[in-house]
Amino acid sequence: MKFEFAKYTDITELYKKHSSNLMEGDGYIKFFICLDTNDIWLARVIEGFNEHYEEEDGVYLLERNNIPKNFKGQGLTISDTINIIEDDSFENWDVIEYQDLDDLIDDLDGGYGLN
Repeated sequence: MKFEFAKYTDITELYKKHSSNLMEGDGYIKFFICLDTNDIWLARVIEGFNEHYEEEDGVYLLERNNIPKNFKGQGLTISDTINIIEDDSFENWDVIEYQDLDDLIDDLDGGYGLN
C-alpha cells in the first residue's frame, strides 16, 4: 500500500479487515485516506443515502473527516492507518452528496490521482 502527499489511497480492504464498527447493510462501500499538510483525511463512501442520511436509491454520500497530525512532517504508515481505522468514530468534517460514483471519485482525486 502506497501513501503519497495529497493523494487519496484506497484502503477499503484494510478498513473492512480492521474496523469493528462496520455492520452489514450500513451502505459503506469504499474507504480512502490522504496525507495532507496539517491533517490526515479519512473518506468514507456510502451508497443509497443522501446528505440528510435518508435512504435514496442512486445516491452516493462522501463523508470526510480530518485527523490532526502530531507534527507537520509526519508521514503515514500501515500501522498509523490501522490505528485510525480502529479509532474511527464516524464523525465527519463534511459530507457531499453525489448522483454518480465516478463523479465522486473524480472529485476525491482532485487532479492529483489516486493510489
